[in-house]
Amino acid sequence: METACFVWNETEAKSGSCEVATAVFKYLVKLDQEGKQTVHLFYDRCAGQNNNRTIVVMLSYATTVLKNIKEITLNVLVTGHSHHENHSVHSVIETATINKQIFTTHQWQMAITMSFKNHVPCVEVYDHSCVYDFKPASSLLQHMTIWKNSLKSDEGKNAGEKLYWSKLMILKFQKNKPGLLLFKYSYSDKEFEKCTIYQMKTTRRKSIYPNRMHAKTV
Repeated sequence: METACFVWNETEAKSGSCEVATAVFKYLVKLDQEGKQTVHLFYDRCAGQNNNRTIVVMLSYATTVLKNIKEITLNVLVTGHSHHENHSVHSVIETATINKQIFTTHQWQMAITMSFKNHVPCVEVYDHSCVYDFKPASSLLQHMTIWKNSLKSDEGKNAGEKLYWSKLMILKFQKNKPGLLLFKYSYSDKEFEKCTIYQMKTTRRKSIYPNRMHAKTV
């Protein structure tokens, strides 16, 4: 079992879609450096953090710029059935740190590292300069009209039918098909449908936070 955790405090970043997308991208970079070629991800329906267009743009970007990863499949868990291994990781950390006084991010890093008995997790500390701004590209997806089977070679069946983002269950991104999203609305669907999406450029990857933020008062 391998555990990867990303931590930061409220003066460095928030807890939105760019923060989550950056954490996943950094983990994908690690897998790419290990020579992995196929990646399967599992998300719940939390729209504010992971079930959104920001993640879609990031995954499309990752398959383009990373060297070894050829395919990424995102599986969206069914609402009400979203318990998975990550919850057990959170439970281990919560149990190990309960009733302990932890004041700084680096103390959390040490506490998380020492929470596991069978392995040593990878714990990375964020600062504000680490969070990539994927929103300019994702906002284009929001305002563009995205249609299923919009490629010229696919005119005919289902051409011009609108794509419903909130209903997607499986999304697939492939290196040899940049800018193309393969998707299913149901796990029971036999074949993938497809549509073109905005392709994020390498030069657009920059930090979303130019400076640190003020901590909230309690």
